Amino acid sequence: MASIPVFEQQINIIACDIEVEHLQYIDDSLPIHLKPYLTKKVAEFPNEVEFDSNSVGAVLMSHILPFLTPSQLDEVFVKLACWMKPTLK
Repeated sequence: MASIPVFEQQINIIACDIEVEHLQYIDDSLPIHLKPYLTKKVAEFPNEVEFDSNSVGAVLMSHILPFLTPSQLDEVFVKLACWMKPTLK
């Protein structure tokens, strides 16, 4: 799995998908010592996903944007702007 190097940095990762099987694949692919860094969330994005303001350090969205309507895209970017931690980078 391509994201294993990120897990090896001991970064907490929240994986969100509408299919529990997709999340289970991620979990099954991780070595046992990296599993504590994974939180799985079965939810429809963006409607069922919420995080505290300034609580997210990075976002990887894979295979989702083409499936969203223009109004959902607007909602996604507003939510991301709220969730992301401010940085000096």
